[in-house]
Amino acid sequence: MISKIFKKDKPRVYLDKMLVASRDEFEKTDEWGIFKSEDLEDGVREKLDGIFCLPPISTRQDSKKSDLALELVVLKVRGGEFEGVDFGLLGFAPIFWRPKIELAARLYYLDSGKTHSTYKAKEIMRWGEYFSGVFSLRGFFRYKPIFGPKNLEPILYKACEKLLFKMVNGI
Repeated sequence: MISKIFKKDKPRVYLDKMLVASRDEFEKTDEWGIFKSEDLEDGVREKLDGIFCLPPISTRQDSKKSDLALELVVLKVRGGEFEGVDFGLLGFAPIFWRPKIELAARLYYLDSGKTHSTYKAKEIMRWGEYFSGVFSLRGFFRYKPIFGPKNLEPILYKACEKLLFKMVNGI
């Protein structure tokens, strides 16, 4: 504890990998619309490049023992959906899928490859935002997916903010 307080310099952090886990065909039903479908994974991947603008490992010079590298994985990208299942005489059951982003990160020492720390963050769209999208013209007519990459940006930023806050406090 005391050694962390009197530590003189923070380690340098370099970017190693940023991956977005691919989804199966069933999970991609939230990307469909009558006239247009949108790839949520590509939208998230583009935004991550702007958020985590760390120098790549290849630019490392004057290596230090404390140098760290970041591996980032988007474990789950989920757009929103509102469906229902009709059970005939038994009734109707609504199914809600709120947009969700789940991230995991690993910081490791570049020289040894040993893990320094791991982090996870998850963000789900609030119910008010979700229902305003579901009960909009776009949600009713389905000419485009209910929630596209633009709608996922706020929850992606919040999840990244949580992750970065945890990483900064952990270093």
